[in-house]
Amino acid sequence: MEFSTNQKGNTVLTYLGFEYSKLKENKTTGVITWRCRECKSSHCKAFARTNDGNIVGAPPSRFLPTKSLSKN
Repeated sequence: MEFSTNQKGNTVLTYLGFEYSKLKENKTTGVITWRCRECKSSHCKAFARTNDGNIVGAPPSRFLPTKSLSKN
């Protein structure tokens, strides 16, 4: 898992070779919800959740994007 910044300056989460954009942050619990960056082009339904830089909710495998960023 790593965090980076896109061209617009927004934070991007990369997890298991897939990229997620920040969707919302719960100010009370500190949990950040991330949505797959392929959600519009590939209709991907994957979400991930982080808290203090740790994954607290990962998508089930059936919701993982079909195209990985890694070049294996």
